[in-house]
Amino acid sequence: MTSAKVKLVLQPLFLKDADELSEWALPLNLEGTKKERVDFLRKMEERLGREKVLLCKKGRQKRALLMIEPALFGRCGLRARLWPDKTGAFAAGEIEEVIEAIFEREKEAFDLQLCLSQEAVADLSEKQKESARTIIYAENSRGQPQQALCLHVFRAETAKEAGLLVKLPFASALLFANQKGNAISSLQFLMDKAKPGSRREENLLLMLGQLDEQGDYHAEWEIKDPRPERVPEILHRAAGEIEEYVRGERRLFDLPLEIETGSVFQRKIWKTLADIPYGVTLSYEDLAAQALGSRKKGRAYARATGAACAANPIALFIPCHRVIGSSGHLVGFSGGVDVKSALLNLELFNFRKAKE
Repeated sequence: MTSAKVKLVLQPLFLKDADELSEWALPLNLEGTKKERVDFLRKMEERLGREKVLLCKKGRQKRALLMIEPALFGRCGLRARLWPDKTGAFAAGEIEEVIEAIFEREKEAFDLQLCLSQEAVADLSEKQKESARTIIYAENSRGQPQQALCLHVFRAETAKEAGLLVKLPFASALLFANQKGNAISSLQFLMDKAKPGSRREENLLLMLGQLDEQGDYHAEWEIKDPRPERVPEILHRAAGEIEEYVRGERRLFDLPLEIETGSVFQRKIWKTLADIPYGVTLSYEDLAAQALGSRKKGRAYARATGAACAANPIALFIPCHRVIGSSGHLVGFSGGVDVKSALLNLELFNFRKAKE
């Protein structure tokens, strides 16, 4: 009969546990008096909170001391420092267990920077070693710098997010596929130096290395995708059709779309939006009249129609940029009026060029 595998757990460390610290190879002078260790723990509790100063344990065996703190974004990014006991050794797969335990504990986090001792490198996979970088994170009691490996890890389900970033001359497009990966479920435009509009967009942009420490998008930065092989073919196909559209080589998109949200009214508006021809514009009132089959209702629901256009989950493919104000001015576009203007100018230029 095989014995059950002992699970690694994370347990808060209390002030009364200060004696435990003498068992770890910490980069600080904590092998002195108990008072020094208590002071260290008290400072950590004041800065991070008790629930962020933890012991990694497997059964009765203490394996490491772990400290967790926010990194980049308080709600979704973490930096964790892992100090092993004096043996400095981790069993095979133990680092992965620590990572899994951190994500299990920190439900909101998806991006983890795990700093660990050089001794732990033998337990890392080749892929993990590629993402690790050496950093200086403290000085010991003699004033000598202490080195650590900083391992960058994403929550597994986030890394599988079916999303793609397409950079265009006038903006960037964030594309997402449905759960089956066989249809487009979202397309939103993003301007340079802007913040992403949703948690899902933020997750993807951070994973691709496109956000700074303030959470702003940088269009000029190189895309670093850690999971290109997981991006569904439908997204690559959509990106190709968008690039053809921008070059003036495509007027109609040939892609399966799946809208996952929306009220009955919104869906009526989006369905009518999809039928607006290339290079043609409608007012919100005209769009409402067509969708509801009544000019009177069109006037009454013009404002609600504008809100429905703003909530359009699949911009461009469902062309809400072709709807303008009754005065002829460009108003109300989730990606920004500048993007709306660029899209309409592109279509009008190619439309006129084809007539010449």
